[in-house]
Amino acid sequence: MDNNLQHYASPYYDPQKAHEYYMRTRELKGRRSATKLSDEGKKVWSYTKNEIKAEKKAKVEGEQEKRKQTITALRERASATREQISARLKELNDALTKRASRKKEAIDSDKKSDLEDIEKTSTAEKERITSKTNSAIERLMAEKIPDSLPKAERAKRIAEVTRKLPSCVRIRKRQNRK
Repeated sequence: MDNNLQHYASPYYDPQKAHEYYMRTRELKGRRSATKLSDEGKKVWSYTKNEIKAEKKAKVEGEQEKRKQTITALRERASATREQISARLKELNDALTKRASRKKEAIDSDKKSDLEDIEKTSTAEKERITSKTNSAIERLMAEKIPDSLPKAERAKRIAEVTRKLPSCVRIRKRQNRK
């Protein structure tokens, strides 16, 4: 393996010749001054310099105009997209509001119908209990206790009937006696 470090792999490169050329031309040459030029040279120099500046300025202005147009187009697209998103959000919000109101109406109607069902059921149950109680009361009241019984036996039977009667009827009976 070759341990030489080669910077330039061309077969025509001669490091000795390259060093000699460097030593011959190593003096730095500064910028050329326009003050040493003749009047005509100064005019040419000025014209060339102005042309280069104008060309650069035209390129920069062209790029700035392209950039402005691109920015304007992007802003218009962004504005249109923003409007579309806003419209879509408004549609979705309206749909959600309508859906919520429909659900609320459905819940209210279900609640109302449930309450009506409960009220009907409770009314029917109350009527059934009332009629059952009334029939039991009528049956107990219809039961005649004979007057011929001894007083103790008669009081015992009246106490049994009174005990079997619901408390509300007993209270009414007591109130009616007074």
